Amino acid sequence: MTTQQGLDLTLTPRARADVAEPSASDEFYTPRAIIDALTCVIDLDPFSPPHRPVPARTHCVWAEGADGFDAVWRGVIWGNPPYSRGNLPAFCSKARGEVARGDASIVIGLIPAKPGSGYWHDHVLGHATIGYVRGRIAFHDRHGQPFRDAKGNVQAGKFDSAFVLWSLDSGLVERVVSDLDARSGLSIYWQRENKGAV
Repeated sequence: MTTQQGLDLTLTPRARADVAEPSASDEFYTPRAIIDALTCVIDLDPFSPPHRPVPARTHCVWAEGADGFDAVWRGVIWGNPPYSRGNLPAFCSKARGEVARGDASIVIGLIPAKPGSGYWHDHVLGHATIGYVRGRIAFHDRHGQPFRDAKGNVQAGKFDSAFVLWSLDSGLVERVVSDLDARSGLSIYWQRENKGAV
């Protein structure tokens, strides 16, 4: 509470009927148009829900006892990890490490764009190609439908998003960049840093 000359300037947030309540879960799925934009075969989705919306050769499903962080990531990896506390730093560290060891040929991450965070400085900047998405992505529910507010309008995400591509294969990076630019329907600004650095 702040007071100035006897005035109470306490701000009280008001509930708005036109805004959906934030979800307590990590169930925000990548729109299918983004996945369909990729022409490379996805070898692993390490954070797959039981209904497996990403057409990957292998899925790690937490509900079935598989932990994507414990798995060895080989080949082309798609990662829209859970955004809950602690998972984003772990994901970025794992992605960078799997590529550096030569296990993963590329990790394609879709994560919140948070360039001020410690994990971003430790594992993204200077270590990956970053694609900042203009506007906010309307993530989908478990049925493949975009989230909607109380009025039925499509709800954009609550944060800015970025594609982060960790890879030592510049040709594969360029293929993914080209696919997402040409076929995802998104406007993406690409920042390429230290080619070949992981």
